[in-house]
Amino acid sequence: MEEEEALRKAFNKLDKDGDGTISRDEMAALFRILDPKLYSDDATVDEVFELADADKNGRIDYNEFAAWVCQDDTALRAAAAAEDSASSSDSEPD
Repeated sequence: MEEEEALRKAFNKLDKDGDGTISRDEMAALFRILDPKLYSDDATVDEVFELADADKNGRIDYNEFAAWVCQDDTALRAAAAAEDSASSSDSEPD
């Protein structure tokens, strides 16, 4: 249960506009923080985003995100980074 809660927190952190999905731009912003050199070009971001967007609708919902994270090392790093970011922002004063 703890893993699912952490995954949900990571997803919510990536979902900046709170619409229940992760857009390509929301994902790209995190990737460029994780590895600016690797994700400096749009083609690389698009390639990784397409792997996660199983239904190819241009948005990643929670189920797609969870499936992607469980199968892809890049996704695991992204989820961990989002979770770390969520934890640090949760402790900051408003």
